[in-house]
Amino acid sequence: MGSQPTKLKILVLSDFFPPFRFGGAENIAYEISKELSNLGHQLTIFTTESKENNGKLRNVVYNSLNLKIADISPNIRYSGYSGLVNFKALKALDEILKKQDFDVAMIHNIHHCISYYAISILYKYSINSIMTAHDAVPFTIGKYSFGLNFNNIESNIIFNASQSKIWKENWKRYNPFRLWFLKNQFRKIRKIICVSYELEKLYLGNNITNTCVIHNGLPETNKTNDKSLEKFKRKYGITDKDFLIIFAGRISKLKGFELSLKLLKHIRLFNKNFKLLIAGEAKTAINRNSVISTGWLNKDEMNLAYKCGFITIVPSIYLDPFPTVAIESLRAGTPVIISKYSGAKEAIEDKKHGFIVNPLNVSKISDEILSLANDPNKYEEFSKHARERFDEYFLIKKCVDNYMNILV
Repeated sequence: MGSQPTKLKILVLSDFFPPFRFGGAENIAYEISKELSNLGHQLTIFTTESKENNGKLRNVVYNSLNLKIADISPNIRYSGYSGLVNFKALKALDEILKKQDFDVAMIHNIHHCISYYAISILYKYSINSIMTAHDAVPFTIGKYSFGLNFNNIESNIIFNASQSKIWKENWKRYNPFRLWFLKNQFRKIRKIICVSYELEKLYLGNNITNTCVIHNGLPETNKTNDKSLEKFKRKYGITDKDFLIIFAGRISKLKGFELSLKLLKHIRLFNKNFKLLIAGEAKTAINRNSVISTGWLNKDEMNLAYKCGFITIVPSIYLDPFPTVAIESLRAGTPVIISKYSGAKEAIEDKKHGFIVNPLNVSKISDEILSLANDPNKYEEFSKHARERFDEYFLIKKCVDNYMNILV
């Protein structure tokens, strides 16, 4: 690749992509792509949208990015099979590759629609490929929590995926040849980029060794407008006395939502001004006096939520590779509490701009938060260091610079 031109023609593969889907992996794929485009590289994004499921391609321009969109509906129930070979998606990919030349391909999540055999298609066209591993899907169906015993506070993740346990949990969707197939595909990739060292342990633990780690990055946000901040507070009934604990993302047990409610109940025994702000669709019964449920927020609204927040909590009880919530919060100068099971623990220094905790130990987490609430000077230091941490390590420019070191 050393002889490649400075400006590259890059094909990006991602099952989903903004403006059609705004999940964590999709947003990171977008931010990396946008920064590469800003640097003058020529990008084509191959993605999918569920419409007629006919596999036909159409072109869309989104924020100056050229998207090639195939109409394909994901088959979640049989993704253990369709995620390996999806003929409609592969035909669309082949059509793109016949018409355009690319220097490199950047693969993101392709396990629902585009399918992993796309790696072989790229290899056939002699296109050097890298893959960003955003999750543990190659080793399991769903979240990876093997080794954890929620009744044992000292339990830890096991990094060698037990196929028998995966079969017991997902027997209807289990494909016994899946891991063998994926390992064969991964040999055709120049480098697998894990978004955290914690996730890389899982790949290495399953004898996939062509890996490295690049942490995700984000762009700067626009400066928060005081008027917008006050409007946001009025909308959700937030007062200056409130100590807001921010929980953002998918509402689920494994994301630690139930633990967040337990934490709130415990901490309010000592300080009634603590409230939980849930940026997501909470369908469970909640105490409206102490919980603010905003539903899904866009990027600007989410930044306002962090600015209102006292602390952000990411209490995952599975191998959560690198939740974007953590660095979004640091960017806003809001300290973060990170589960020891999450790769996002690599984003902070414990007891400097956040805390790395056992998410099952609600009492200990409560003590850490109260130590900040009872010491305003200590909190100001945490907030200052949070912003400094983001600026030093997690700006999108630094992230893309690390990618370019591999691409060229």
